[in-house]
Amino acid sequence: MHHVNQVMGQIGPANSGVPDGIYLTFASVFPPPITSAEDQARLVEDLKGAGLQAVPAGRFHMSRELAQEAINVLRFSIAQYDASIQQALQQKAAGEELRDDL
Repeated sequence: MHHVNQVMGQIGPANSGVPDGIYLTFASVFPPPITSAEDQARLVEDLKGAGLQAVPAGRFHMSRELAQEAINVLRFSIAQYDASIQQALQQKAAGEELRDDL
């Protein structure tokens, strides 16, 4: 399993005038450690113009139909996540012990 914090999508090249699908790239950008104010100032200067490199974790090609299904799955998963967070906040506000099975 890879942690990612960047995502990019592109339509594929046209084949007979129709895009050949959707390309998705998932990647991570790892910020440099900052241990002092001097480090921070130096790193800001070093990164100007150069930026940080995104390290690809996976590249995928899919049909328009599968991309829509992925969107549906993500929406459902996000709704479940949000409901779990809401339930945990309500339990915490009521002084209940948080459950591990959320």
